[in-house]
Amino acid sequence: MIVVYTCDIIGSRKYPAPARNQIDQNIRAAFFQACQLYPHTQADFLSFSVTQGDEFQFNAESCKDFYRFLLYFRTSLAISGVKPTPFFRCGIGLGERATQGSSSYEMDGSAYYNSRLAINGFARPENLNTLTRAHTETALVNRALNSLLMFCDRLEYGWSEVQRQVIHGIMQGESQAQIAQRQATSQQNVSKLLKTSAWAYLESVFSLLDELAETVNNNHD
Repeated sequence: MIVVYTCDIIGSRKYPAPARNQIDQNIRAAFFQACQLYPHTQADFLSFSVTQGDEFQFNAESCKDFYRFLLYFRTSLAISGVKPTPFFRCGIGLGERATQGSSSYEMDGSAYYNSRLAINGFARPENLNTLTRAHTETALVNRALNSLLMFCDRLEYGWSEVQRQVIHGIMQGESQAQIAQRQATSQQNVSKLLKTSAWAYLESVFSLLDELAETVNNNHD
């Protein structure tokens, strides 16, 4: 089983050409940073490609920390300095790399199909304010995954620039004291920013998402 991420920049037309070019560079840089921080996810750097217009796609060989990887990637891009803050939606597909009897280079398996179904789901009215959708071969798993992802998206949408910078540091393994020093603020303020961002609640969801993804993986073994 692999994980396929199909993403698109939200409101890309509002950026002038120079800013859009900078966003493209920042996307690649943020992706590379996420690959380095989460090597066990086995994201394939060579699989990264612009598929059409403002869409880009990549895959990962492991479902471990599949959402942590995405959140760090998205947060890195959000704090990269471009204004207005760039966000991207992501449709996550879990499944096979290729259909039986096809060349592995065709990459036409269920993971790619599911990823496309997930990103197309953003067109539905109930998903207009979400950032992340997932699709598998199991309807019950889809409902559970997307309920949790919607909760995560609501939290992420509410973060301020400073909260994103603090969370980015935490995800990199920095201590609150180190973040406070870098941000030229107090450790108490860093703690408050984490609390108001509901980071502790979000962390509790990471393991649940991994467990759900692992059930899909086990069904493919």
